[in-house]
Amino acid sequence: MVNSAIKHLQHKANRSAELFVNNYYSTYDSINRSTNLPKLYHSDARIVWNGNAISGIQSLSNQLINQLPFTKHEIQSYDCHLISASQAQSPDSSPTLSITITGQLIYASTSFPSTYIIPDYFKSSSSSNQKNNLDEKLDGLPRIFSQSFILVSVKNLENGSDNYQILADSFRFVG
Repeated sequence: MVNSAIKHLQHKANRSAELFVNNYYSTYDSINRSTNLPKLYHSDARIVWNGNAISGIQSLSNQLINQLPFTKHEIQSYDCHLISASQAQSPDSSPTLSITITGQLIYASTSFPSTYIIPDYFKSSSSSNQKNNLDEKLDGLPRIFSQSFILVSVKNLENGSDNYQILADSFRFVG
């Protein structure tokens, strides 16, 4: 009985993780991210971005979201785990989740169209204006990242459904 309950919760967790990953990164890459991304975070969220601690949703907006250029994420893999198997006692519960994501991130000074293809920035070019040329080469250059989340279930007061919010977020460039 417990094994089937755990399997049910793991299936539910995997589906929730898939929905979360798709929603989070499409929100992050949208032009409305400064309004919509903070809504995905719990009011007590703890955030570490590349080794820098950010406390609170207001700081997330002021110190990070509003400071970063436009982004395009390409998710390569993600993995989801239940935090506590004891939640298997209630098959209808929404368990706390740990999600780890790896992918590529591209920054640019302008927003990306949905059909964006990474250009070849490493073709040889004249060195007459090396600084501007370097800035152009870095704009749109992909970087590999890893990101981990702890998601907690929160009751939606309007409709009574369970929604996941980010309790902890740790982002790090890998390469």
